[in-house]
Formats: sequence, structure tokens, C-alpha cells
Amino acid sequence: MAKNKDVFSFDDDFEDENPSSESEQIAKEFRQNANSLVTHHLTNYFKDKMLHTGGSIPSQFLNSQKRISMVLNYNICTGVDHAHERLEFSEGRINDDENSELIVTVLHEIAKNGVPKEFAGGMLCLHLELVEGIDF
Repeated sequence: MAKNKDVFSFDDDFEDENPSSESEQIAKEFRQNANSLVTHHLTNYFKDKMLHTGGSIPSQFLNSQKRISMVLNYNICTGVDHAHERLEFSEGRINDDENSELIVTVLHEIAKNGVPKEFAGGMLCLHLELVEGIDF
């Protein structure tokens, strides 16, 4: 019986390909692109900010895998929750209204700088850590 070439067959089209290698390559490229995008927004947002101890914020602080991961993995809810939690237990910060006002101000500044909302939660925490000196 002759094979109908108009009929799609997985065996014929994919027998020489290794799907796991292709998937791994796609995932690797995605991670690289995501890291590059985060690095761009970190550099742009923090370029005119001062480190809480003084001086400009070194790029190696911004480009650490821990901080890039925070920006990629904290959604807005997670970021705000962590920010409130850390501010609540920070020395000299006892007023919830002032803490909430700081969080809203920073989120507004993040949005004004064109940072995607998907990155806002992590950027909020990094701002509080680097600029305000809050431990995360």
C-alpha cells in the first residue's frame, strides 16, 4: 500500500530530531532574553539612584543572578507583601501608613520609568534594599 504524502505522520517528520535538545535550546534562549530584558530595566531604573550607604549603585549589584531572579519571579503581590513584611520589622519604621506611602511612591516611580508591571514586585524590593537599606 502506498503512503499518502498528504497525511501527517510524526514518525516520518520527526524521526531524526531530538525534541529535548530543541526544547532545551529554546529554554536557554528564553532565559537569556529574559535576563537581558531585566538587566536593561535594572540599569535604566537605577542609573540615577544612590546606594543607601552613598554613591552610585554598582552594576555588579544589579546584575547578580539573585537580583535578576527576584525581578523575574516576584509578581506585584509577592513584592508588596515582602516589602510590607520587611518594612514592618526594619529599625526606625513603625508607621504602617508611612510604609504604605513609600511602597506606593516607589511603585509609581517604577511605572513612570517604563518598567513592565511583571517586574514591578521584584523592582520594588530591590529599590527598598539598595536605596532605602531594607534587608531582603
